[in-house]
Amino acid sequence: MKYVTTIKEEFIEKAKKISAESYYYGNEILYKMCRDQSILPESINEKETLNRFESALLIIGKTYSASPDRGSGIRIADGRGTFFSTLAREIVENKDYPSFRSLLLRLMNEKYSFANDGNDVNILEDTVRCVDVFNRLIMESIGKMRRDNGVQNQKPIKNCVSFASKFLHFMVPHVFFIKDTISFTHGTRLLGKKGSLLSFCCETRFCLNYVALSENEHGSKTSCANKETVELNIRDYCYHVQRAYQLAYFLSKNEIECVAQIKDDDNSRYITRLVDSILMQEIISA
Repeated sequence: MKYVTTIKEEFIEKAKKISAESYYYGNEILYKMCRDQSILPESINEKETLNRFESALLIIGKTYSASPDRGSGIRIADGRGTFFSTLAREIVENKDYPSFRSLLLRLMNEKYSFANDGNDVNILEDTVRCVDVFNRLIMESIGKMRRDNGVQNQKPIKNCVSFASKFLHFMVPHVFFIKDTISFTHGTRLLGKKGSLLSFCCETRFCLNYVALSENEHGSKTSCANKETVELNIRDYCYHVQRAYQLAYFLSKNEIECVAQIKDDDNSRYITRLVDSILMQEIISA
C-alpha cells in the first residue's frame, strides 16, 4: 500500500480537481427549487406550496433514481403525477409531520463549525433523526395508499432512506449528507475501518448516539415494512454521516474550497455536496 503521506497529497490534489468540476446546472435547478421553506407546506390547505412539495418529490426522486414509487406496488399511470400528489398529501396529513417540519426548519438555521465539538454532533444527530422520520412518513403514506387502492399480497415497502437523504439535502444543503449505495460503499472502504486508505481524515473523535425510533417512540405503525430493515438502513445512514463528516472536517481544515452550486451565489458552496462528489468516485486506489 502507498505511504500515508503520498496518499494524503494525492487525495488533496484529486479533491481540489473534483471540487472545481462539481458544478452541474441540473443540481442548480434543484437547489433553487427547494431553497428555504417555499416547498414545505404547513397543511394541505396551502395548495400552491403543496403542489411545489409534490413536484419536488417527483423530480428529485426520478433524477436521482431513488423514487418512492419504485417497488410501491401502486400503479397510477394517468400522466398527471397522481402518485406524488397523493403521497405529498398523505405525508402532510400524518400526525408526525408537524414535528418533522419544525425540526427541518430549525436545521435551516444551523451550521457546522468544524471545531470538532458537541454542537456539530448535535446537528448531525438531528439530521439523522430528520431522515429517519421522513423515511417513515413516506413508508407509512405508501402503506395507506396501498390499502386505499386495494393493493394486496405485495412485498414489504422498500426503505426510502437514500431518497430521504437526497431530498432533505436539497432542502437544507449545508447540513444534510447524501447517502446512496455507491457513496456508502466507497465511504466504508475509504474510511470505515482502522488502517483505511483515508485514515488521515479520521481526526474527529465522536460516535453518534442516535437510536432508530421504535414504533412506540415514533407513535406510528410500521407494520407495512420490515422493522429490522428500517432500523438497519437508518443505522447505515448514521455510520455514513459519521464518515462523511470526518471527510468534510478534513477538507475544511485543509481549506479545499467548494465551488458555488448556484451561479453568483457564494452562499451555495456546500461542503456536503463536495463530500458526495468525492465519495461517488474511486478517488484513491490501494
